[in-house]
Amino acid sequence: MKSLLAATVVIAAPAWADDTSAAVTKPIFGCTDLAIFRDGVRLLEENDVEALKKLIRGNKCHSFQIGEKTFLRYISEDALYACVRPVGEPDCFWTFPDLTVK
Repeated sequence: MKSLLAATVVIAAPAWADDTSAAVTKPIFGCTDLAIFRDGVRLLEENDVEALKKLIRGNKCHSFQIGEKTFLRYISEDALYACVRPVGEPDCFWTFPDLTVK
């Protein structure tokens, strides 16, 4: 399934993903601002969990849970990021596209 989604992402790039239904496959966070999400990824890579928690609390971010129902809204031009909107939320949150499946 992971490769299937990756193929879908490449085809859908660069912009609108048409609110495709998806479910989260791994716990991850997302932020409404892509630059803040990228900062969080850097903190994850540095294994600085406390700084990551502060970043998430201090910004408009969402912690996704396994199985959470979402809609895929946008794909970045490079297909590295997807803006995913949780059911019941008006905003989408930038995260990794391979963490959701139809």
